[in-house]
Amino acid sequence: MKIGWIGLGHMGSPMARRLLDAHFDLFVYNRTIKKTEKLAEAGAAVCKTPKDIAENADVAAVYQALKQLNF
Repeated sequence: MKIGWIGLGHMGSPMARRLLDAHFDLFVYNRTIKKTEKLAEAGAAVCKTPKDIAENADVAAVYQALKQLNF
């Protein structure tokens, strides 16, 4: 299964890492690209936009503070 992950902060990053450890195909996006580096080294595909997540993943999870999202 291809999983998309948006938000690699204090909660999102370790949770995404567990998906990699469980051998899921993982696509990640974070506004701060530096936060994607360790997951990329571990095998995650880094996406440039949330749209890329939607186009590549079967399912997506968003771990972003609500005050930072624009509805």
